[in-house]
Amino acid sequence: MSTGQLSAADLQVSGRLLSLALMTLSRVLTAHMAHQKRLEGAPDPFPSLDAHASPQAKSSEPFSTNSEALFPSLSPAAQNGHRAPSVAWAPAARAKPVLAPVYLESFALNQVEAVRRTKEGKPLSVSDIIKGVQTRFKVKVEISSQLKSSQTSFSVKGDSQANVDAAKKSLISDLSPVVSQFC
Repeated sequence: MSTGQLSAADLQVSGRLLSLALMTLSRVLTAHMAHQKRLEGAPDPFPSLDAHASPQAKSSEPFSTNSEALFPSLSPAAQNGHRAPSVAWAPAARAKPVLAPVYLESFALNQVEAVRRTKEGKPLSVSDIIKGVQTRFKVKVEISSQLKSSQTSFSVKGDSQANVDAAKKSLISDLSPVVSQFC
């Protein structure tokens, strides 16, 4: 058998597939025609905007946001003229918090070196020195480093200018390298 010829079995299968496809198409068309017939006489779901003006648009009444007809109340208590009862779990009116002034001082050091030592003679780490300054002077210290310029910036915040100044002085003395001259 050459490649261009079909066997009897192939023709029989093709015939069955063709008849199945025709039956399915017939059912879809029948359903579509029944749907079209049901829609005849139904109002247009997308009417033209200028074809029919709504009766409300023609009324000469002024538009009022207080109109109960246009904006009915959602609460049944408001309809009867009664106030809604207060809820026991509702938060009470809050007083505005009184904010204390915050003092800020920023400075930068070119080299940071831990100078202070423990009682045993071991050098303290930079983080230990900063934690000690924060607890001693009741301030907050923020640090940022720039690798290219090897500069470290410090920002000291506190409730009093005296504490901020004392913390800055302590940080500079504890983290600046000691320079000694030999003659």
